[in-house]
Amino acid sequence: YLKAHYPAAFLAATMSADMNNTDNIHSFFDDCAPNKVEVLPPDVNQSAYRFTPLNNSQMLYGLGAIKGTGLAAIELIVGAREADGPFKDLFDFCNRLDLRKVNKRVIESLIRAGAFDKLEPNRAALLAAVGMAVTAAEQNSSNAGQNNLFGDVADTKHDLPNVRAWSPEQALIEEKAALGFYLSGHPFLNAKQDISQFVRGSLADLTPQEQPKLMAGIVVGVRVRMTQRGKMAIVTIDDAISRVDVVIGSEMMNQSAHLIKEDNLLVIEGRVSHDEFSGGIRVNARKLYDLAAARSQFASMLKISCNGQSDAAKLTAILNPYKRKNTDIEKKWCPVKIEYHNA
Repeated sequence: YLKAHYPAAFLAATMSADMNNTDNIHSFFDDCAPNKVEVLPPDVNQSAYRFTPLNNSQMLYGLGAIKGTGLAAIELIVGAREADGPFKDLFDFCNRLDLRKVNKRVIESLIRAGAFDKLEPNRAALLAAVGMAVTAAEQNSSNAGQNNLFGDVADTKHDLPNVRAWSPEQALIEEKAALGFYLSGHPFLNAKQDISQFVRGSLADLTPQEQPKLMAGIVVGVRVRMTQRGKMAIVTIDDAISRVDVVIGSEMMNQSAHLIKEDNLLVIEGRVSHDEFSGGIRVNARKLYDLAAARSQFASMLKISCNGQSDAAKLTAILNPYKRKNTDIEKKWCPVKIEYHNA
């Protein structure tokens, strides 16, 4: 009843009850969009420690769910904001807080998570300025007594270092490091159109079948285990719709170790089978590709242009013997696009 009639409040309460479990928060976050609830990014001038419903269709990300923060630090931030108003910039933020509790690690996590974006969108420049801001705050604190003797000094204007902003991909990687998952976007979407030329459907569409299947996603987790045959890995890939665990054997681990890294885009040729233990699916990788190798292997195309005098039936008869079969995934093939102009 609560989820159906008060979805934002219900999901905010559910996520707040599991603040330290990133996997569970991510699972609940994935449940927000189907329930028409928008999760707004964390904000040092608006967010509380917990997730906060703003209305029936929006909630604000809780600062306490950012890795490396903690209740004591967030309570100080919220208290300073409520006592003296919104923070003006990073230097004002540091100047008004006890930096023994809201230390550099906390500040850097907040920046990576995007909690300062409304004050300054260049997260790279903010991160480069943390040391300067902390030093300036410490100097202001030591000079406080002198300022009281001679009157308050005017606020000093601080310029951020001239640092190039992160690419959208790098910003998402840093965001994931702070939150445990991608919040403001997903790196897979940048390559989705390219990948759709040779990967059909999403990870959510995978079903058990005998024929090898192509799939793709961003590596969001790698678990390495030792077996009698050597190292094997269980790699979790994410395509912005679903996640799947892929088993990679020891021989492939040795051959493709450079590809099996978090935040890499991975194209996998593998066999999808029923997992009797979990009741879901099990994917065993046969080959791994990065995007460039997959594009070269699977995304070539032969384009044939025909005019009105061409015999389409004869062309079809010529091509049919070479039509790809599902069992021919090992061979190199390419789609054939025929443009027929009857002007």
